[in-house]
Amino acid sequence: MSNEVILCIWDQLSSADVIYSFLNLNTRMNSLLLEFHGLYKQLDLRYCSLSACRFLCRQVPTMFEWRLGLTVLKLGSPVRCSQVDLFVDEVAKSVVANHYERQGKSADKISKDICLILIAYKHIQPIFPQLVSLHIFLTASANEDTINTLLLAIAGGSAMRTFALSSCANQTHHSRAFFDWLFRCSVNLTQYKLQSSIAEYGFEIMYEHAIVNTYVPHYSLVHLKINILNLNTLCTSSLSS
Repeated sequence: MSNEVILCIWDQLSSADVIYSFLNLNTRMNSLLLEFHGLYKQLDLRYCSLSACRFLCRQVPTMFEWRLGLTVLKLGSPVRCSQVDLFVDEVAKSVVANHYERQGKSADKISKDICLILIAYKHIQPIFPQLVSLHIFLTASANEDTINTLLLAIAGGSAMRTFALSSCANQTHHSRAFFDWLFRCSVNLTQYKLQSSIAEYGFEIMYEHAIVNTYVPHYSLVHLKINILNLNTLCTSSLSS
């Protein structure tokens, strides 16, 4: 079968399903995946099958090639509300396993609580250090632990340039986490989007969010779009060249 025919077949499938179905069949398939589907560099789980989603959620956080190569990640399915949680859970397990490995300890039983402790005390390194672009579609309400893992374990690397999140309703209570991450962690960001799928909902930016002692200026930020629910104070400044 020619490469052209194979690519025509792949055009009918989501990129994640192509990777799931054809990865490691042979050297030729892997070469085509590298060239045409961004294997180990780009991952879009939004429209893939459940089997592909489960497989890649387990593989990506643990495989050396994915962890060091991934630059673009898109998460969140309108028909599968558990997708983000599934991926975040596997990332948490991988974070703990890596921590134990560095300590020379066995990781037979991995608790998600240990990952949360590591995040709280900032004892983790971002799991995808080359990640440049992260797009998240929260189709169901997320808890605080999920948001913290997304922001610090996945999006916490210095290579991050684009962060875009579209949420369902009733996520206003996560405003502080999103603004803290924006003001303190995303020093090289160029684009930041924080949107709600329903116009009546949005995110609150309060005085305490904006006035932070450890605020780091964003000299590279050129695109900022946030659905603001309640804005009382706005103070902006710019640097002239």
